[in-house]
Amino acid sequence: MRVIVAGPNAFVYFLDSPHPLAIEEIDQRFPGLADDLSGSRAVGFVLARSGTGPICLWRGKRYLLGGNEAGPFAGREDQAVVLEGIRDLMAMPSAGDLVIYGNDSPEGNLSYVDEVGAHAGPSPDELHTFIMAPPGASLPSPITHPIQLYPHFVAYQER
Repeated sequence: MRVIVAGPNAFVYFLDSPHPLAIEEIDQRFPGLADDLSGSRAVGFVLARSGTGPICLWRGKRYLLGGNEAGPFAGREDQAVVLEGIRDLMAMPSAGDLVIYGNDSPEGNLSYVDEVGAHAGPSPDELHTFIMAPPGASLPSPITHPIQLYPHFVAYQER
């Protein structure tokens, strides 16, 4: 197992599998691990893949994100954007088998590395981004998804 931390995120990888593990496989190998993590005072929520879509483990409960379940994101005005971002993240093979967030933990918004001003994840204060660019920078408009910025940054690097 390898854990990579980045601010308020911790990505857990099980190294003996060449493909991302679904929660069903993790439960077979390590019964109770994901649920116990989600109940920790230093964890806001845990994301995992399943055969039916992304799972959010929050305070020891599991929510299939999509359909009628929104877990800890229920009632938020930006719920659709949050759930879309989680689906995008968990569709990436490079995302951890478990993705642990310190956002909105019982202890507050936590960072797993010693830094000031960490921002990542779907907290209401940090979800929406801004771009500072020099005059004359050409950006796609409207920007509705971060993937739209890749061609801009690739071209910038090529110059």
